[in-house]
Amino acid sequence: MSQKEIGIDAFAITVPFLPNMSGKEIEVIDGIKYYRTNINNRVKNEISDQQKNTLKRINKFFAIGKFIPNVYRLCKREKPDVIHAHAMFFCGIPALIVGRILKIPVFYEVRSLWMLPKDNIYGTFSRKILAKIALKIELMTMRFSKKVFVINENLKDTLINLGIRDDKLIIISNAVNTSLIDQNIKKQERSVVRKKTVFGYIGSITHYEGIPFFIKALKCLKKERDDFQMIIYGSIRDEREMKLIEKSISEFALEEIVFFKGQIAPSEVYRAYSEIDVIVNPRLKNKITDTVTPLKPLEAMAYKKIFVGSDVGGIKDLLNDNDDCFLFESESTESLIKILKEVIDLTDSRKEEILDRARKHIIDNKSWIQNAYKYKKVYLSSIKN
Repeated sequence: MSQKEIGIDAFAITVPFLPNMSGKEIEVIDGIKYYRTNINNRVKNEISDQQKNTLKRINKFFAIGKFIPNVYRLCKREKPDVIHAHAMFFCGIPALIVGRILKIPVFYEVRSLWMLPKDNIYGTFSRKILAKIALKIELMTMRFSKKVFVINENLKDTLINLGIRDDKLIIISNAVNTSLIDQNIKKQERSVVRKKTVFGYIGSITHYEGIPFFIKALKCLKKERDDFQMIIYGSIRDEREMKLIEKSISEFALEEIVFFKGQIAPSEVYRAYSEIDVIVNPRLKNKITDTVTPLKPLEAMAYKKIFVGSDVGGIKDLLNDNDDCFLFESESTESLIKILKEVIDLTDSRKEEILDRARKHIIDNKSWIQNAYKYKKVYLSSIKN
């Protein structure tokens, strides 16, 4: 959408295994044309961190075969100057083949490497093998692409260690749609003066987000003071983690302090922000959280909310020593409690100073528009060459 705002005429092609709820072959959303390559698939795919069926992964791989002719047909019709494919290789390989045939430069975007080992998520031998194969194909896709966009320095370093050339990798970090957020802020009800500081988590319920750890810290903090609450908005991607959260709330007798409000639609997320003073991201440390940057810190600052997060690589890299955020030592209850106390005790003037500076930083450096200009510069450079 932001690329369109700066004069880039873009269209999108969706993969055949994604659901097409409308049943239409072409949809126009926010002025951008979307070509649906599977008009018969109306089954909504479940997004989950649970282990996926091996057969489903294999079927996805073979879906590439029927995706390639569609990409070729549509690129032949639309005549793009560049092809920008998003990971995984289900998109990347068709883009490379069509790009080679039509002599169009192909750019590949990688935002994470899910196949890196973490917390025994693979489980079975077959899943371990599939993960290794997937990683090899991903790396091959990157090597054949003109350039590879990555989300942060940590992911770039990981890919260099895996054999991808430094000069092929371009960092374009996470960003938020500040224009949309400005519109949403206007919709929010007038701020009310709260007697208690309200901490909030908005995102997916997964193990590595560290919500039970945060709840445990609140139990300890409750022994010293009672001027805080916690609201959780989240889509449940890990049922076991949700049960652990519910158990923690009950076991620590925090039912009057911690409230789970379920999933909230993206179009309504501004309502969640209006209920919260401080956004928390208490991520646990692993290979994924050290290389993947969350979006919520940026969104929180754009909505003028204090941000508290763990010092995992993905968050540190995103914030880049930003003094307007509060980081604690990952998985350290003592460090987290110290930060929570500091945040609760902020004076109104100090808080307003932090919020104003943080929001200005987002507008100047972390907006979709800023990223759109970065992409455009790389595209133009490849076309001229």
